[in-house]
Amino acid sequence: MEREKSALLSSIKFSLKLGFVLFLTYLITLVLPIDIGYLGIIPREKYGLLGILTGPMVHGSWSHLLSNLPPLLVSVFLIHYFYKRQFWSIFLLSYILTGVMVWSFGRDVSHVGISGVVYALIAFIFWSGIFVRNLTSIILSLLVLVVYSGMFAGILPSPEIMAKNISWESHLLGGLVGIAVAWWQKESIIAEHKAKEVPRSYSVDEPRQPYFPQDTFEKTRWQRYLEEQEASRREE
Repeated sequence: MEREKSALLSSIKFSLKLGFVLFLTYLITLVLPIDIGYLGIIPREKYGLLGILTGPMVHGSWSHLLSNLPPLLVSVFLIHYFYKRQFWSIFLLSYILTGVMVWSFGRDVSHVGISGVVYALIAFIFWSGIFVRNLTSIILSLLVLVVYSGMFAGILPSPEIMAKNISWESHLLGGLVGIAVAWWQKESIIAEHKAKEVPRSYSVDEPRQPYFPQDTFEKTRWQRYLEEQEASRREE
């Protein structure tokens, strides 16, 4: 119980720290004379490669930042808590691969904000439930479907999305990356859950002792009768 409480608090603290870093980064871009356009992902330009690292960390406005923070904190918390052993590989793959995909296929504008990574993480949680198919993953998948189903509208270039100058490519490509990461990590997650299912009285490598001698069912009734008779004579 104490260990679970500690893990829960650790995941909450980590997600809040990440949110604070994004908040602090936005304040820095407000105070310093920084053109965030040059920090974004600029597709197919060599100088735009830097944006793969910096683009998700900068935002164009308070509303932009605040719209991304809640789903980011929730998705990071869920993955950090329920997939802790795989967390860093999931997060870094989602972060880097989404940036690479946007740089390769995005429109010729500067793409900023962490929404693409958010879509990757949420897609990972949802598709892990489909690929892994254990109770925890399925529950998380359904939770994400219910709470964030409205986000699916952001993956297509609708007139409303285009009017707001939203990087729908980041959303779509981030979602595809999340599916790929979920597929990539499924064997590791399944193996971890199987290891947890081994009864505590046995180690993974220790063979279980049979309940009966191995030759019990290989003997005939007559052979067992003779052995019992021999044993009783010895006792006499």
